[in-house]
Amino acid sequence: KAVNGQHLKDKARIVAGGHRQDKSEYVALSTQTVNTESVFILLAVAAYEKRSIMIIDVRGAYLNAKMKSPGGRDTFIVIDKELAKFFVMVDTTLAKFVGADGKLRMRIEKALYGCIQASHLWQELLTETLIGMGFRISCYDKCVAIRGDLIICFHVDDLMVVGKTKKDCEVFKLELEKIFDITSKVGNNLDYLGLHIQIKDN
Repeated sequence: KAVNGQHLKDKARIVAGGHRQDKSEYVALSTQTVNTESVFILLAVAAYEKRSIMIIDVRGAYLNAKMKSPGGRDTFIVIDKELAKFFVMVDTTLAKFVGADGKLRMRIEKALYGCIQASHLWQELLTETLIGMGFRISCYDKCVAIRGDLIICFHVDDLMVVGKTKKDCEVFKLELEKIFDITSKVGNNLDYLGLHIQIKDN
């Protein structure tokens, strides 16, 4: 839902049972999210300097990151037999991986939602991508990236882009969509992290 209560879309995803993984094997699992203060500061700067704002969502964000496990081991998931039937209906080549118990066993190659390291792997990839695009990460907030007059803050897969002009935001969007599958929104009424942003021209 949007902040005003309007229904926007329905979402569903397959989630791994990360609670079955051994957390003690993982050195790095922490994932930062943008500080609320950073969001308000960016909005204040945008309002005072009459900057342009764009909201970007990265579709299936975690699945862009390659799965990594301790010791370089492979990570496998077991799909119960009821759900396995649907997998085989969609891709019949998976039938050979269905066991006698009807369950489907698969190796994970991407950071599947639910795996305890998935969020960390996605943030690591996004941060590396932004640095590769010429951004520097703020030393005060690891979820704020700066390149010239362009400032971006991100909360998992939701990005708020603040540019000096609309063109700045559009140029960044074109760069990013070459790397990730994204949706974007501009205009005078935007929603970001539960905030409704109303932009007045005067």
